[in-house]
Amino acid sequence: MKKPESLNTITVAQTREKYRNNQKSLDNMMYLVATGIYEEIKGIAGESIINQVMTEILVQQEYIREREKANWGWDKESVDFSKHKDRIA
Repeated sequence: MKKPESLNTITVAQTREKYRNNQKSLDNMMYLVATGIYEEIKGIAGESIINQVMTEILVQQEYIREREKANWGWDKESVDFSKHKDRIA
């Protein structure tokens, strides 16, 4: 997978921090949908813009996951890092 243009990280630490921030953004978006606030926001900001932002975040997340797996050979069945403080779920 090609690196997304909007992913402007250089170090591994920055990339992992970006992953965590993206995950928080996605969690917040799910909260907005679950509470019904999303309907009000999409009228203000525009549904297409919100969809573009969500798509870009998801593309970044997939890219980061692929890079982590390729770089570290991570296989959840072999090694469970779920207790590690810097884990990427």
